[in-house]
Amino acid sequence: MENILKVFWAVLSVWMIVLSIYLTHYLHYAQFKLSLYKKSFKGNKKAKDGISPLKTLLLTLAGRIGVGSIAGIALAIYIGGAGTIFWVWVISLLTLPLAYGESILGSLYKKKFGKEYIGGPSYYIRDGLKNNKLASLYAILILLSFIFGFLGIQVNTITKAATIVFPLSKFAVGVLIAVLTFFIVIGDVFKIASATGKIVPFMLLFYLGLCTYVISIHIDKVPQMLFQIIESAFTLRPFFSGFLYTLIIGIQRGIFSSEAGLGTGSITSAASNSMNPKKDGYIQMLGVSVTALVVCTITAFIILLSPYQELQILDVNGIEVASHAFGYHFSNLGIFLMFLFIFLCSFSTILTGYYDSLISLRFLLKKHYKIQKFALISITLLMILFSSFLSSKFMWNMVDLFVGILMAINLHALYALKGKILKINASSLEENL
Repeated sequence: MENILKVFWAVLSVWMIVLSIYLTHYLHYAQFKLSLYKKSFKGNKKAKDGISPLKTLLLTLAGRIGVGSIAGIALAIYIGGAGTIFWVWVISLLTLPLAYGESILGSLYKKKFGKEYIGGPSYYIRDGLKNNKLASLYAILILLSFIFGFLGIQVNTITKAATIVFPLSKFAVGVLIAVLTFFIVIGDVFKIASATGKIVPFMLLFYLGLCTYVISIHIDKVPQMLFQIIESAFTLRPFFSGFLYTLIIGIQRGIFSSEAGLGTGSITSAASNSMNPKKDGYIQMLGVSVTALVVCTITAFIILLSPYQELQILDVNGIEVASHAFGYHFSNLGIFLMFLFIFLCSFSTILTGYYDSLISLRFLLKKHYKIQKFALISITLLMILFSSFLSSKFMWNMVDLFVGILMAINLHALYALKGKILKINASSLEENL
């Protein structure tokens, strides 16, 4: 399966890079127009429904800043070397227009559902491309990827981190996560947004503070570390096990972390009460930048400033590497601090993933919404318990497979609807559409 995934991702990476360059050019380098980011947070003051652009950003960040930003980056460095973080930077900057485009389309084709706004790839594929079968396939894949991939790797990571710190069984950790998840997802998007709105700012400031401290006391080693990153990124001998392997791992982990081009970011961005798709696009590009260029970068620095090479792990998840690095910098306290952060990250990602799945379920089934919600909550809680025991290697392979298929569908939609994206990009940031 791993060899098939490598070939699949190699082909997909080429298509993603080509489309990213194409959109960057024809959008007139929208991702570098820094003055427009701040202006995009002015929401619709008259709106009584939906959630504010700021809460939308925090909800999306809750989905983006998860296992991929910590365990995923640690795993990438552990198996692909320091150079993988260089390719995470490159891919993140390059794919910003993908996040911009999918958010524009998500906002453009969103629908009103009670007091909520709902949207995402399934909606713009159905209404924009007029392809209901492909739209339904995307929605089904979101459900499957959440239940059998994204949810599993978040729970698996929390479990591994918890059992390193506390004398708890995997089942006990699973029960705790399930109970906490139940009390939040039993509400609506406003309750989920409220929870992530409280968790995300705290966990970001907490993590940034810790990492900044570590980097500052090792500032003399930073130039050498940066040289190591660049040198490792362009190691050409041997080509297939060196440069190409490092590049593909960097792309995989960068995409899983930022979700740019995956389409999932547009599901949460569509919940915004902003009536300007261009604003939503800039807000989501900011979310990708914070995730990939800030959180992933400082995670990589913390690991590279530790003796991570001494680890010998068979069923590696990535969190063991990150915990080892924090233990090196902060002694026993560091392992606990890493657990606390990874718990907040993964738990908030579970909430956002559940929301994405619920929107996809509503797309597929047009009625009996209370039954749908009850069924999804039940499956989510059962999978939380089950995922605590699964192999990390199996879970990462499942995640890479689902992410790749979802991206392939979404890239097709972005290219087919590029005319809509270019038209919105040419409009005013103050214009409601």
